[in-house]
Amino acid sequence: MKNPFSLEVSPLRTLFWAFLIPSVVWGAEPMMDIGLLETSRIGAVNAAKTGGFAQALRGEEQALKIAQDQFGPTSLSLVPILEDQGVLQWHLARYGEAEETLKWALALREKNLGPDDPQLAGSLDLLAALYGEMNRWEEARPLEKRALALRQAGASGDSRAISNSQELLGRVELALKNTGQALALFQQAQECLEKLSKPDPAASVNLWKDLARTFLARQNLPQAQACLEKALGADRKGFAPDSPQVADGMLDLADFDRGHGPADKSRALDDSALAIAKKFVGTNDDYQALPHMKRLARAYAAIGDGSSAGDLWKKVVQTETAVFGPEHPKVALDLAHLAEVELGLNRKEKAKKDLQKALLILKHSFQEDHPLVLETQGLLEETSEGRP
Repeated sequence: MKNPFSLEVSPLRTLFWAFLIPSVVWGAEPMMDIGLLETSRIGAVNAAKTGGFAQALRGEEQALKIAQDQFGPTSLSLVPILEDQGVLQWHLARYGEAEETLKWALALREKNLGPDDPQLAGSLDLLAALYGEMNRWEEARPLEKRALALRQAGASGDSRAISNSQELLGRVELALKNTGQALALFQQAQECLEKLSKPDPAASVNLWKDLARTFLARQNLPQAQACLEKALGADRKGFAPDSPQVADGMLDLADFDRGHGPADKSRALDDSALAIAKKFVGTNDDYQALPHMKRLARAYAAIGDGSSAGDLWKKVVQTETAVFGPEHPKVALDLAHLAEVELGLNRKEKAKKDLQKALLILKHSFQEDHPLVLETQGLLEETSEGRP
């Protein structure tokens, strides 16, 4: 896959940064005080934490049946269970089921609260995010516009929630290549964040990176670089100096510098990021170790150690295959990253096989015009023709 902050912004990167699959979060609304229902949901929580998404989904399905029996089929109490269930289906790449479940949750909120209640915004966010991953950005836009309007009209005037909606809508506009609108929304989101009494470093970093991608799309390289530098500065201010967040900020800025700046600067950032990333990867290669393994693989690839990067991507493929199954888009992305490393090691035939497998997986989940399908197809064609 292309460097995330190269001038030629990768559709794949744009898509997966725009709406990362959300973490499954329970407790947004109080759980019903019924023993069997609570047991089902707690079991689902514990399973999801370790990557047992299929088991967690079964727990939520059981909880839904109990809640329907106790409260009726149209109760607002069903909504948090439905939203958890929809997100779990999303994690498992069961997109059609996830869409229907999240629509059901939104409909119940509207029925119980009315169309103008700010609590609808969270349900709208989820459905818009799902549409984004499915490359249905035109459908995502009105949902997120509505979520933003509801939050702005709400009596609480929650700056954090409004900033979140502005950021999500900005990502939709950026995916639709409306860079002027995206830029304005991201800047408005920053202004809302500045009103918070307690700083939110993660949100600040994300917005600086959103702005960097927007300036890259407008081919304004100085501004893009400045935003990435501010993102790294926010990482260093908000997190420990040897934290994964700082390592990620270094790698993002190094990606940019490698394509547009002095080589010695990017190498220094890569070396520092590698030193941090090594601390978080040991002998454990289970689900919870995945983000750390991916970060370390990226750092090894950045310094030219393809062998170490390739070994890590193979472990990632094995782990995500065990967690999600062999035909999940996450596995396809891992195979594409592995193929990139293999090409750097002159293992062309192995890279072709991995890309062919990745393409089949992606076509199983997405339409032919999905950015993931198109980018993987393009990389496979480059490899088959003799990549320079």
